[in-house]
Amino acid sequence: MGKMNIHGSPCRFRGRIAMLRILGVLGFVAVALKIAVLQIVWHEPLTELGDRQFIGTSVIVAPRGNITDRNGGLMAVELSRVYNLACDASRFQGDDAVVEALSRASGIGRARLDSRLDGGRGHFRLAGGLNEDAARRIRRAGFSGVYLEQTGRRYYPNERIAGNLLGRLTGKGRPLCGAEARFDSLLRGRNGVEYHVRTASGRAHSADRMPRVEPVPGSDIELCIDLRYQTIAEEELARALERWEAASAQLVLLDPRKGRILALVSLPGMDSNELGHYDPAAARQRTVSDQFEPGSTLKLVTFAAALEAGAIGDLQERVDCLNGRLFVHGVPVRDSNGRGYDTLTVEEIFTLSSNIGTVLRARRMQPRERYIMARNFGIGRATGVDLPNEVDGHLPRLERWGPVEYANIAMGQGVAVNALQMACAFGVVANDGVLIRPRVLQAVRGKGTRTETRALRVRRVIQKRTARILRRLMRETVLEGTGKEAAVDGIRIFGKTGTAQKIDPETGAYSREDYVSSFGGFAEIEGRPLVCFVLLDTPRGEVYGGTVAAPVFRSVMQRIVMTRDEAPGTPKPLYWAVESDPAALPDPPAVARGVGIPDLSGMCLRDALCSVSHLDLEVQVIGSGAVEAQDPRPGGDPGRSDRLKIWLE
Repeated sequence: MGKMNIHGSPCRFRGRIAMLRILGVLGFVAVALKIAVLQIVWHEPLTELGDRQFIGTSVIVAPRGNITDRNGGLMAVELSRVYNLACDASRFQGDDAVVEALSRASGIGRARLDSRLDGGRGHFRLAGGLNEDAARRIRRAGFSGVYLEQTGRRYYPNERIAGNLLGRLTGKGRPLCGAEARFDSLLRGRNGVEYHVRTASGRAHSADRMPRVEPVPGSDIELCIDLRYQTIAEEELARALERWEAASAQLVLLDPRKGRILALVSLPGMDSNELGHYDPAAARQRTVSDQFEPGSTLKLVTFAAALEAGAIGDLQERVDCLNGRLFVHGVPVRDSNGRGYDTLTVEEIFTLSSNIGTVLRARRMQPRERYIMARNFGIGRATGVDLPNEVDGHLPRLERWGPVEYANIAMGQGVAVNALQMACAFGVVANDGVLIRPRVLQAVRGKGTRTETRALRVRRVIQKRTARILRRLMRETVLEGTGKEAAVDGIRIFGKTGTAQKIDPETGAYSREDYVSSFGGFAEIEGRPLVCFVLLDTPRGEVYGGTVAAPVFRSVMQRIVMTRDEAPGTPKPLYWAVESDPAALPDPPAVARGVGIPDLSGMCLRDALCSVSHLDLEVQVIGSGAVEAQDPRPGGDPGRSDRLKIWLE
């Protein structure tokens, strides 16, 4: 039997085969683990990375909600959505054919496009004001390195009327101040998203086949403001500001029973349409953000405290006013007439605004009684109005009331308030002693619903009897006292004047030249009180509130009574109210009713909007200047479309 040849047997490869098998299994396990890690641990991050590289997105900015007054008159409106066309020079690859295609898609002239591309470096803007049709053509073409930036066109039809109350937007649509900032969460809506596929080179295509999340428009808001009253107040206050060469002026018009602010004026003002210029001083709503020493208007609170504490019983009680000679710790107290008074009744102390008589009567009270009353009226604390940047004012802490401070506060010095706080204080008297929180927002409209805000009762400040006595004193002030210039024939007017010295910033003492002149009060119109507080800062020529501020109150109330005779109906186009002289108002363009859509060619935007105001159409405005084209065309049936597009030059 021959010898076995083990060298040719497969047994000698068993070890190698086993090793290969083990390596194969380990390799399979490694691959499986890698796949598991990728699928389980890294799935979402890698998917997001792939989507970012493969799928591009464009934000569709939601239309911003409109702002109207209490009667539905437009105060801020979103006219249209427009686009800016931008280019990234590092990614733009454009030969003549590409530039020509971009020119056709965008509607931009070839010469203009060439000049912009030749001079552009980095990321730069090619053009602005593109409409939706042009933007859609550019997206479909998928130009590499070309971007669309969507923006809105906010328009304020009344220009400077209520400018710093409404606020304004930046060029990128962000609110800066006023109601636009305060109610931004309601107005801005929710943006949509448009998806498109990108190639490896970054070129977009097939945009129409990708999903699209539609934007949700913002809610419309109604303000308590009455544009007729706001316009009247701004016109009359502007006249007084110019006549007395004052540094600034403020006016608050308030419904004290409902807390509705019907007009809120701060001058100098601003036109919210002027995006190229922003003056923080003009944009400031001084009626809530600025504080001042109220002077004699605060005697309303002093007398309220005295009546509640029993320090005043008989209004005809005579008080020795010391012939104008009163010193408190060596500091003289003077009456505004310069010579003082011999004796006055309690009623005359109020109506003639005697400082000495007020201090003598206030001495009958404990400091705590006056402090609590001032706090209850809202002095030294914010009203809680739904506007930004309201100041608290200042009421010294009770432990800091020395004899001099006690006398000063009785006269309205040494205290700081804002104009809205003083209007609310007069509102307490007009509303039988109850304080209502002031508000600007009346209702929110969206998706077929309307949610209205409600009046909020803060507290009862004084008894009804006290409020009646104060109304009697305020009525006598207008009839026989310092507020005669506020009287209006046929209307019951109640008021109180105020003239407060300002602090000289250089010396820290009270100035003998600079004053704050004010008048606060209310009128009974159709059985309902209407509160008005007027303030002029640093007037020249005259300084007394009865001479400077009271006539503004009278003029405003006279004109308001005239407007209340008009049928409420549909508001007139708001831009008609900008002119102060009714004879200077332009006649509305002649429009033949019921004969279709009028020809708007060559009209300015205001005339065009007026011409179609009788049609139930949503108007979209593109561009600026005079009307160049419209869709539907002139003579078309308004019932066939619910939208009218207007292209301006």
